[in-house]
Amino acid sequence: MFTARLIPRPFVIFLLASAMAARGGIAHCQELTQEQRHRFGVMNVFDPFASESNVTANVGERRILMRPGAFGLDYFPDEAIAVLSQRPFRTFVVAGRDTFLVSGQHSKSIQRADKVLSPGPRGSVDNGYAGIKGVFVEPGTRRLIAVYHAEDQENLPRVEVNNVAGAYWRACLAISRNGGRSFEKRGPIISSLIPKQTTASSRNPKLNPIQGAGEPAVCVDKTGQYLYCYYTEAGQQAERGFQICMARCPVSEADQPGAWKKFYRGTFSKPGLGGDDTPVVSAWPHGHAHTSHVTYSQALDQYIMVFGMATGPEMASLKLKKSGIYLTTSDDGIRWRKPIQLWKVLPLVWTGQEIASHAALIPAAGARTSKQLQGELLYGYSPNWGVPSEGRVGHHLAARSITLRLKTAASSTVESTSNRKPHAFEFDGKSHIICKLRRVVPVTLEAWVRPRFIDSD
Repeated sequence: MFTARLIPRPFVIFLLASAMAARGGIAHCQELTQEQRHRFGVMNVFDPFASESNVTANVGERRILMRPGAFGLDYFPDEAIAVLSQRPFRTFVVAGRDTFLVSGQHSKSIQRADKVLSPGPRGSVDNGYAGIKGVFVEPGTRRLIAVYHAEDQENLPRVEVNNVAGAYWRACLAISRNGGRSFEKRGPIISSLIPKQTTASSRNPKLNPIQGAGEPAVCVDKTGQYLYCYYTEAGQQAERGFQICMARCPVSEADQPGAWKKFYRGTFSKPGLGGDDTPVVSAWPHGHAHTSHVTYSQALDQYIMVFGMATGPEMASLKLKKSGIYLTTSDDGIRWRKPIQLWKVLPLVWTGQEIASHAALIPAAGARTSKQLQGELLYGYSPNWGVPSEGRVGHHLAARSITLRLKTAASSTVESTSNRKPHAFEFDGKSHIICKLRRVVPVTLEAWVRPRFIDSD
């Protein structure tokens, strides 16, 4: 993930999105219609007819937990942190290209950081980066099953905008039998439908230096039967952009790399390794959804996803309105409601700019209040991101308190897709509203929506 200029890769991908969108990516599958999005469970950030959020959120002021250079670390967390315990505080933090086990009496008193996972040798799937983002404690054995972001950085061009080495992403599995002090790598569990491309072709005339599927977050489903994995697909399919997809495996098979099935058009039917997928959270074509973290709250009986979203025009102008850190909820972990913006910020690194990225929601220990959740958002922050030698600051661990409350007037149940009544008006995910009048013969009227419709509050 790092070059001599120490610039982390997952943040860089979004700078390439506009150029990739212009050339259409690799034309594999057609864009889903709005009706298909609703039926298959795709939530689009810009869909005015998406189910409204069922929670309110109060977010506190920022405070710093670990400053740049703490324990010799910098540019962290480079993935959302994976907490093992809160008292004592033990969590995995990715810094540079390695994963560290950070520990202390509590989150405000961190005492040490020990390296526990590093990139592999040349020719391996993780030769450039190995960052743990999700951890599952296996029932009975107490083994730690970790899912990590792996980068193959070999034989790909550098990124033009900042000279960072290219990479092909995968989600990989690693297992620890000693409480996370060391790990045994088991290989990939999630890989993209599009294989690694090292030469330009007629289908991909301008070789994309960022490829694959990675940044995996894991969550046990509320029945305890399945382990869910939410990952960022690097947008090589046509009409997709960077979007959040998901896969699952039975908890009993969580240590088996081939047990994962991707979510595809309403079912978990495609193999985790090389299968096709359907996004569950999208911002295309106006923006890019990425770097998700998911937790299940018993207090709310809701899955909660925190993610970053950036729009192309705002990245170009740096006049922020829609870009930021977002939160969405779900009854089943698959179909998500319209998200709420927690705060406005660049959710990716940008030299000289204030940034916030890789947010994770950590519920407060012992918080069981019905219809309310209290916790912390832990994330990477910099007031002026860049290379230290140029007088700027790498991102470092920050926190904000958060309180979520269920709306009293809103139902917490998402209407099932099979029973959903069609809207009189539907948003096609681009810049059109479709008006459907059904008489004896269905009639479709199309009204063009000006671009300012998308940006209006």
